[in-house]
Amino acid sequence: MKPDYSRYSYSQLIQALHAIDRDKWPDRVEEIEAELQTDRIQTEISTIALKEEEYDRQQADNHLNKLKGLPIAYLLLVLVVYVNSPELLTLEGLKTVSPKFWGVILASLIFAVLQYFYYKAKTQGSNKR
Repeated sequence: MKPDYSRYSYSQLIQALHAIDRDKWPDRVEEIEAELQTDRIQTEISTIALKEEEYDRQQADNHLNKLKGLPIAYLLLVLVVYVNSPELLTLEGLKTVSPKFWGVILASLIFAVLQYFYYKAKTQGSNKR
């Protein structure tokens, strides 16, 4: 029984094209390739592309929303450094700065580095789609 390729979706046609024995069924390969060029399938391809673009746009928006709090965090870090700046200008001053201050600086730097790598990994992941 011969398959009715006009009922196949785009992904089913691609799967059939990859799975078919081209030497044994050259006429079916031509039918599949012709069906892939029909308006119905071209419309389906366009719809898939639009959905992927919308998904990528939403992913980028999600990443930007996660990063919105960063300017405030870094502004606070600058404020903490500014308040302690007279003490930081001398070696004696560095010795008298509270250990909590250095903890805040270290935690902020670690957070910034982790946020950078997280954002970079997510944007690379969405670009691979």
